[in-house]
Amino acid sequence: MIRGIWLLTVFIAVTASLVTAQTAGRISGTVINEDGTVVDHADACTSETFLNVMSIDCGIPVDNEGHFQIENVKFGSYGIFAHKDEEGYSIENQRPGLKVTVTPENPSQNVIIRLQGPKGHD
Repeated sequence: MIRGIWLLTVFIAVTASLVTAQTAGRISGTVINEDGTVVDHADACTSETFLNVMSIDCGIPVDNEGHFQIENVKFGSYGIFAHKDEEGYSIENQRPGLKVTVTPENPSQNVIIRLQGPKGHD
């Protein structure tokens, strides 16, 4: 009887730890320009390469204080950059961006993205 209760307790503990195990993290940060001024309402982007194919997602809004947050980021390495075409910060000038790695040991990363102007005009 005691052995059965002990096994049940171990089973519940292992199951609970698996259910609550973190499988994703977060990347947050601030977007600034070459002068260090906050850039509002830009688009933050992530890039990920798998089997030599790069996937880019630029659907991450930057608020009016230059902040962004990406939730539920799977563990792995990403390029992080931003663009704001209407102010001359085209996506072509921003890639590949910062390399950020999200791991179980470091699930929350905070970065500062410095936008780059047109090449040759920095």
